[in-house]
Amino acid sequence: MTRNRPYTKQQLDRIGLAYIGSLINNVRRCRIGQHGNAWDYPAVAVACSSNKTPFYMRKGHSCESLRNPHPTLFASYPSTKKGTTPKRYTREGHCAEPHAAHKLLNAMTKSNKTILVSDILFGKAFRVIDCSPVAYCSTCRKTFPQLK
Repeated sequence: MTRNRPYTKQQLDRIGLAYIGSLINNVRRCRIGQHGNAWDYPAVAVACSSNKTPFYMRKGHSCESLRNPHPTLFASYPSTKKGTTPKRYTREGHCAEPHAAHKLLNAMTKSNKTILVSDILFGKAFRVIDCSPVAYCSTCRKTFPQLK
């Protein structure tokens, strides 16, 4: 989705919460006749957008590892930089933030625009089960310097 003006953090938060609702509905629809346990749902969901034109927005949720991340995203991973691996280390690509950023960077590449990882605006990350805000992990804060 593209717009003629940038998204705000509040808009991204609302989009992220709406995305959680669609994730829950999808899981429930797929699990009809089965027990809908908490393990069916992804842990965290987030929305992000570009700060530079075109103003794309993408949503992502935590799931298995991101196998082939966008080259710009891969270059910003802490493991590719010597001596920057955080103490409490979460493997890159497991969180919702890299999945959303990967989708956004691919959309920008398709439109022949390039942005840096620092040009991505993230909304709050929300836990899917109860819609509570989740703090960004140390790996994501190292990968995306704008997350504080």
